[in-house]
Amino acid sequence: MMVRNVVVSALLVAGLAGCATGGGMQVTSEHDPAASFTDLRTFAWMPGAQREIQQSSYGADDARFTTETLDPHIRAAVERELAVKGFQRVASGSPDFFVRYHAALSTGLNTSNMNSAYSDATGWSRPGGNITTSVDFYEAGSLVLDVVTASPKALMWRGFARARIDRTNSQEVRLARIDEAVQKIISRFPPRE
Repeated sequence: MMVRNVVVSALLVAGLAGCATGGGMQVTSEHDPAASFTDLRTFAWMPGAQREIQQSSYGADDARFTTETLDPHIRAAVERELAVKGFQRVASGSPDFFVRYHAALSTGLNTSNMNSAYSDATGWSRPGGNITTSVDFYEAGSLVLDVVTASPKALMWRGFARARIDRTNSQEVRLARIDEAVQKIISRFPPRE
């Protein structure tokens, strides 16, 4: 029975790891359950440090991922998607909410092993089998969008997208992926009450 539980657990973990690191984009959101979203009409960018783009050392030399390149694109995509939802950006005055984002590039690592312990549990091998390890390094991009109440300034909603980055893609394809991430994140805002 214990051998069966180990095999089932290993298959479950492998399945979840495949979902978490597949080529698709993961999008989630969360919100303050006490926050009211019904009267929100106008927004502005959060004053001060409203953006943050972090890079792993692996991607630090890539000029296509600089703040100067990505910031205007991310801002335009956020403004466009919020406008589609009926929200209006205000340049002055008091908005109903503020928006800010955080973007990050990171390096991930997946490993998988197939060895005699696995094989013995399944009955497929003989003792002394070889251990095979596969290693997959990948680069991932994350984009977090925050919606902050105007007064007092408190986080009321957060959307998050994460996907693998393919360095062989053109700049246009990469920017289209950012647009897709923003669209998918904002499709969850405001949350259904």
